[in-house]
Amino acid sequence: MAAGLWASWAGAQTPVHPARTLALPGLRRAVQASAHLDTETASIHGGLRPGSASDTVAQAGVTMDSAPLGLWKGGRLHGSVVHIESSRPSRDYVGDLQVASNLEAPAADRVYQLWYRQRLSRCWQARAGLIDLNQSLAVTPQAGLFLNASFGITPSIAANVPTSLYPKPGLGLVARRRGPAGAGLRLGLFQGQPGHRQTPFGHGVMAIAEQAQGRWKLGGWVYRGHGRDRPRHDWGAYAIVHDAWRDGGPGRIEGFLQLGASPARVNVVPYYLGAGLVWRGPLAGRPRDRFGLGVARAWVRDRPAPAETAWEVTYAVRVGHHVYLQPDLQYVAHPAGRTPASDATVAFLRLHLEFD
Repeated sequence: MAAGLWASWAGAQTPVHPARTLALPGLRRAVQASAHLDTETASIHGGLRPGSASDTVAQAGVTMDSAPLGLWKGGRLHGSVVHIESSRPSRDYVGDLQVASNLEAPAADRVYQLWYRQRLSRCWQARAGLIDLNQSLAVTPQAGLFLNASFGITPSIAANVPTSLYPKPGLGLVARRRGPAGAGLRLGLFQGQPGHRQTPFGHGVMAIAEQAQGRWKLGGWVYRGHGRDRPRHDWGAYAIVHDAWRDGGPGRIEGFLQLGASPARVNVVPYYLGAGLVWRGPLAGRPRDRFGLGVARAWVRDRPAPAETAWEVTYAVRVGHHVYLQPDLQYVAHPAGRTPASDATVAFLRLHLEFD
């Protein structure tokens, strides 16, 4: 930001309103900008057909807090835009349901999120606007290292109902109650067809609730679709458990378990199980590196094989202050429930740049 400009304005001798005296020096503390770029190449063997593919996603966002500006306390406004380029490795090469890369999406340039959050009391806060459900609900931070999309949002949600997720979040409302010792309750209401932002609840609605207590989270959701797009009702539940241990040195090992269920007969993925281990600082002198092993298994209805299973091994190397390089290898057994002849091996190399 233009720090010198704001400092010169704040030091001006012209009398100003007391609120402005607080607002102008506080602008640098009130406004935070960020930008992230992820680009990757993938080499696919097996699956639908062998080949190579690529994905690139760039995001830029601005967050502004109200209190440092001399306005009311507890307010926050956030907006972000996204640029997506993808040659769709899962859709066109691997053929898996869980999606090997969490970057894969149709090419687009759009407003990604735009929401306002207000702290209502010591315990409660509420947020409304364009919201990515998976950035506040049904998320497993310990699994953020992995590239397979199932480690983000469970396929028992993402594969079964259309709701407010990457690459096009819709309108929503999230209320959060913070409790003692890591406990907390989150309640969310989201439009059911985020592709229709002009008529946010004209095509369906999804309600979700999540209770966190220490190392675990339990959540449940209900989807009500109407109109010609998806005239049906659905429901599901999920659970997340995580823990961490010291490795005997400066590093730390984190483990997690994800469970998801949406057993209605109309759902492609009735059950999901995911698990992983992440080793932070696995090498002496490299505390920012991370090594991960994970498995994601999605049961598939009415297919030759009962489930699709993705095994993933990955290593993120910090090569600069804002730069990470991440080689990643996945083996996908029975993609979309097909026979073993369609098993796929996918090798990724991802470059991540972040500026916060």
